[in-house]
Amino acid sequence: MIKSLVKNAVLIIAVIAGAVGASFYKTSLADKEVSSHSEAKPAKSSGHGEKKEKKDDAHGKKAKGGDSHKGADASSVNYLKFKRQFVIPVMQNKKITSLVIMNFNIELDGSASANSFAYEPKLRDAFMRDLLNLSNEGVFDNDFTSPETFEYIRETLLGSSRRIMKDGVQNVLILDIAKRDT
Repeated sequence: MIKSLVKNAVLIIAVIAGAVGASFYKTSLADKEVSSHSEAKPAKSSGHGEKKEKKDDAHGKKAKGGDSHKGADASSVNYLKFKRQFVIPVMQNKKITSLVIMNFNIELDGSASANSFAYEPKLRDAFMRDLLNLSNEGVFDNDFTSPETFEYIRETLLGSSRRIMKDGVQNVLILDIAKRDT
């Protein structure tokens, strides 16, 4: 009994340590990536609500359209990247039988609030609540990678995102998914 508890505790600690290590690695890579894309003209941005003025010519005159937030380009897409992965326990008979690790981004359009990154704690809380409910429903018990189940997970999280952020949420992107049996 104690041997089993120690084994499970070591496994959980190893998974969390791996997730933290991956997060540090991912953060260092994310600093080098472009997190904002525009079909018209790609521009480097940290995606954290900073405003950049469009330049029209070599003399640095501001392009028509005024403030970049007011005249937001409908084709611009930003991604809210979570700093850490989500670790979801899968339980059966009051025991953790496996862990599911997931990584998400939220796709935002030009109408998203400039301070959308301030919503990350509320979004993490809502996502964890939804993911734990899905786990309790048995979604992660079998083939959770089937197209129907995958879409069900996405739609559940998209609903929570839209309730919290109100405007600008286009989609929830499921970037990584892994399951580790204990």
